[in-house]
Amino acid sequence: LLYYVPPFWPQLSGVSYTLQQSIKNNSSNNGNNSNKSDKSNYFTWDNKHVNLTIVPNTAYKKIFYGMDYGPVNATYPWCTNTLGDVIEDMKIISQLTNRIRLYGMDCNMAHYTIEAVVKLNLNITI
Repeated sequence: LLYYVPPFWPQLSGVSYTLQQSIKNNSSNNGNNSNKSDKSNYFTWDNKHVNLTIVPNTAYKKIFYGMDYGPVNATYPWCTNTLGDVIEDMKIISQLTNRIRLYGMDCNMAHYTIEAVVKLNLNITI
């Protein structure tokens, strides 16, 4: 089985390493209380409550080498995306692949994606 590795993957490896190290450091520093201090409420753009628990779906398989990702409503001039939207997306994407490529930097897209990965304690390369 051959994989096509796009030319941008090697350039982003430093970002993924830093993110993975940050997740490891946060979990080792906080012990079992890593998520207990973060009981904030997150909502999607249409005001639906977001839970930080990933419920595995047996229909999803990690079959994709990587995915392009752009949160809903994350383009100018609307910019109505929220961290809750990205958390909900990452809960599903994490069951399909370990690599994502962001479409852009508008409307806190990169910030929300990295924050969602950290809050869900995922091992995803961005």
